[in-house]
Amino acid sequence: MKKNLFMMVALVAGVSVMTSCGGSSKQVVAQTQVLQSSGNYADAFGPTASVPLARPDNAEYWYEVGVATGTKSNFSDLQDNALLSAQRRIAMKMKHAYKGVVSDYANSYTTKRGTDTQSKMERAGDRIIDAIVGNTDGLDYRQNLDDKGNLTYFVLIGVSKKETSDKIANAISKDEKLGMDFKESEFRKTMDEKFAKFKEEQ
Repeated sequence: MKKNLFMMVALVAGVSVMTSCGGSSKQVVAQTQVLQSSGNYADAFGPTASVPLARPDNAEYWYEVGVATGTKSNFSDLQDNALLSAQRRIAMKMKHAYKGVVSDYANSYTTKRGTDTQSKMERAGDRIIDAIVGNTDGLDYRQNLDDKGNLTYFVLIGVSKKETSDKIANAISKDEKLGMDFKESEFRKTMDEKFAKFKEEQ
C-alpha cells in the first residue's frame, strides 16, 4: 500500500523551479499533489489512499498538508515547494470561509448587500489571510525515499481561526471608508461562529 501511495504521487503534475548560480542555471522539478483535508489523495484512476500527517479542521484551527516529490539532492527545494503547496491550499480554504462570513454579515446587518462596501471587506480580509498564511511554518514533517531514489516530502501546517478573526476585524474596524457601515461586534460574532463551524467539504 505504501509503495502504491508514492507511485500515485509520482504521477501528478510537476512544478518547475528555476534557480541560478553565477552564470549557470539548473531546473529543479518537484511534484506537487493536490490533497483533500479529509486525509485522502484525489485519485482519478481508482481508490484513494491515506495522506500522511493529514488532520481534519476543527473549531480552533484550519489544517492542510503539502507534498512535493523529487531527488534527494534537491531536498531544500522540496521543502519549499511542499510548504508553498500547503499554504496555497489553506489560503483558498480560509478565503472561501471568509467570503461566507461577509455574505452572512451583509445579509443580516447591512442594507448594502452586493455593494462596493462588501467587496472592500472581502478584499481587506483576503489581504490579512495572505499575510497570516505567508508567515506559516510547518507543524510536522514526513519524508519517504523509494527504491528508485525519489524523495517525497510532506508538511503539515495549521492556522488559528481566532487569530485570523481578530486580525481581520481589527483591520476593517480601522478602515475609515468602511467604518460608518461597519458593526464590529456583529461582524466578529458572525466570523467567529462561521469559522468555528467551517469544515472543508469532504
